[in-house]
Amino acid sequence: MFTWHAHEEAVTALAFGPNGRFLVSAGADECVTVWDPLTGTEQARIPLRVDDMLRMPGDATGPLRHLVVSGDGARVVVSQPAIGLVFVDLEREEVAFTHTFDEVLAVKSAPDGESVFVCPMNPVAVYQSRFADGEQLHSLPGPTWPARAQAIGVSPSGSHLAVGHLIYQWPPIASPPRSTRVQVKNYTPEDLAFSADNSHLFALVGGKIVVYSLPGGLFKTKLKGHDGRITAMALAPDGRRLWTASRDATVKCWDTFSLTLDRTYTFQTGGLDCLAVSPDGNVAAVGSGQKGTITLWDLD
Repeated sequence: MFTWHAHEEAVTALAFGPNGRFLVSAGADECVTVWDPLTGTEQARIPLRVDDMLRMPGDATGPLRHLVVSGDGARVVVSQPAIGLVFVDLEREEVAFTHTFDEVLAVKSAPDGESVFVCPMNPVAVYQSRFADGEQLHSLPGPTWPARAQAIGVSPSGSHLAVGHLIYQWPPIASPPRSTRVQVKNYTPEDLAFSADNSHLFALVGGKIVVYSLPGGLFKTKLKGHDGRITAMALAPDGRRLWTASRDATVKCWDTFSLTLDRTYTFQTGGLDCLAVSPDGNVAAVGSGQKGTITLWDLD
């Protein structure tokens, strides 16, 4: 386990490249940075901050969020307030193109790594677009789910999409599209993840992990163990483990079949804001929103 200073302000998002060859971070300093995960050495830094001289009155960008990497490792997609969805070319170390939205609420990569799902606030919808050229493949209009759906979950096969409180067959083949309602009460899910066998849906809801049974979407249990608010979760590639990061400065590993706590890691970097697990399931990384650090460790 080792820690390094990564961003001048908070680390807001993390994602591993294919086969864990590199780690990408985004921060409140509006930079996308590529790291060697073996040494913590910086390989590239792409600033996305809009020059103050170019800002229009009233413009306000902010921390980068919702970082995902394409399956071939050539592109990174990140959301940026007042800009929208930014596609970054890692080879050229520059922005390839953007999809303009007032605010992006959720982003997830498709299982094949060739496309990305995005849920913007205006217009409210879900779009599936290719990493390579941004071409829209499929879309789902917003009036079919509750306002401000802040989370997307993609089933391992890509055949179902969870958006906020609803689960859809994907791509949608009916009009209106058929959906299953997840029985979430009082809160809007902040993140969603399907189990490997599609028997459960894990939801980050109100700072806690809630488990729902599928296909019915009925409440099953909560994963209890953190002393602080849970800020991020990530499924291991084989779907057998779920990792959660919290403001209590711990990361916990849960068995997704028995729904029990397997192990706990404690950190000295303050509250944790983001989490990523490598595609091979061997390495994990967490980012601190207080100290701008990344900590990486071996999961074996």
